[in-house]
Amino acid sequence: MNEISIFDVRMPFGKYVGKTLGEIPRDYLRWLAGNVRLRDPLKKGMEALALHRKRLAEGRFGA
Repeated sequence: MNEISIFDVRMPFGKYVGKTLGEIPRDYLRWLAGNVRLRDPLKKGMEALALHRKRLAEGRFGA
């Protein structure tokens, strides 16, 4: 299984076209996830970003 890096996935459309997921405000990503039917690799990138942020919040930086 290929791992998706949140630093490799770039927004392919919209206001933040060309930006990496880490550069896009959380509020916009939340809106996007709730309002747009996402496809890979953007979908997998957003899932990876959510997991990364959860681990940071839990203090599991290297997990």
